[in-house]
Amino acid sequence: KLTPSSHVLKLKQVIHENLYKLAKLFYPLSKLTLSSASYILTKDSVGLGIIKKLGYSNSQTMLLPTDLSRFYYAPKRSARNKSHLLSVGYLVERKRTLSLIKAIKLVLTKYGQTNFILTIVGDGPEMQSVKNLVRSLKLEPYVKLAGYIPKSQISKYYRQADMFVSTSV
Repeated sequence: KLTPSSHVLKLKQVIHENLYKLAKLFYPLSKLTLSSASYILTKDSVGLGIIKKLGYSNSQTMLLPTDLSRFYYAPKRSARNKSHLLSVGYLVERKRTLSLIKAIKLVLTKYGQTNFILTIVGDGPEMQSVKNLVRSLKLEPYVKLAGYIPKSQISKYYRQADMFVSTSV
């Protein structure tokens, strides 16, 4: 039986195992994002080390720890071809979901990466704009819109994801 502390350790192990695979996918986007960021927040010393290694550490880089104990460890899923990315939030302008979708298009066209699926969980005033942008950029195979999901069911999406993406300001 997994205890809260043991499932956090397992979750961290899975994150570290997949970190470099995911970093390769998003390295070009990360450089672009970090170079234009006013502030850089990271959840732990590993992230801080990666940011420093990329040469973007400055006085505006801060640790913002995430309480991983609320996420349950999911045993490694069978091998799959695509990385599963997840974005969760109320779809309003400050969450920058439209920017995330444009970034996905950039990853596909400029960098040729196609081995991922982004699931967006949430609803809000920008939902129709999000749907329209996904359709107009022909991203339906890469972007799935889950819509509103009750909080009690969101942890299932976190467990299925390889990476959580937040573009909120």
